[in-house]
Amino acid sequence: MVSTKNITRSYKYFDKAKAVSVGGIPVDLFSDAEYEDLVSLAVYHGEQKIFFYTNAHLVVLANSEFPLLKDAFRNKADYVMCDGAGIQLGARLKSKSIPVKTAYNVWFWGFARFCETKKFKLFFLGARDGVIERAAQNVITHAPGLQIGTHHGYFIKEKEHRDNADVIQLINEYDPDILLVGFGAPLQENWIVENKDDLNARAIFSCGGAFEYFAGERKVAPGWLRKLKLEWLYRMTEEPWRLGKRYLKENPMFLYYVFKND
Repeated sequence: MVSTKNITRSYKYFDKAKAVSVGGIPVDLFSDAEYEDLVSLAVYHGEQKIFFYTNAHLVVLANSEFPLLKDAFRNKADYVMCDGAGIQLGARLKSKSIPVKTAYNVWFWGFARFCETKKFKLFFLGARDGVIERAAQNVITHAPGLQIGTHHGYFIKEKEHRDNADVIQLINEYDPDILLVGFGAPLQENWIVENKDDLNARAIFSCGGAFEYFAGERKVAPGWLRKLKLEWLYRMTEEPWRLGKRYLKENPMFLYYVFKND
């Protein structure tokens, strides 16, 4: 159990804090330190909290193909983190407060050190067999005091299936403070919503393809490109066929949903 000695904020503070709506999705305005306090409070109180992330791609999915994803963001998640410059742009275009970007491929390394100092146990669920183990090992190399359990994401995820039950049992036997689920959207959000009541983890995060970055399978954009908000351009050069089509199609749709919903 974590001590509350160094937690500077209470749930009452966070309940009063405001979020901004971007494309009909509520996005929290917390700093890295505030997210760390939220995780600490969840672990200390033993009260499960769900942390989803959103970006321009997910705003489009939630408003078009997957209405259940929009419901998950608005009604099932306790907190929604900003995972892209597109969300910041959407807020700016509507003259709203700009959320802090907490992209896993950059943000998580500092968060891992925080978890190490708090002695939090983590569990990584997702990616391919082999990749998920390398992801955990690289994070442990960065923060040697961490304990991280793992399981790949290639199992039958139907709620009543034996595969799913076995994975949940494995997670619960490990008893993590923090569970990261990386199946890609909307599968990861749906799985978390369907199974959260059966999971013992105190803080549950969706994390998309983060494990591939942790494992070194994907490269992080250089810092100067991130400062210019051009990380998307770097990613497109890495995967031109897949992401080129996505950006050409989805960027206008994202702007449409920003102005339609907000």
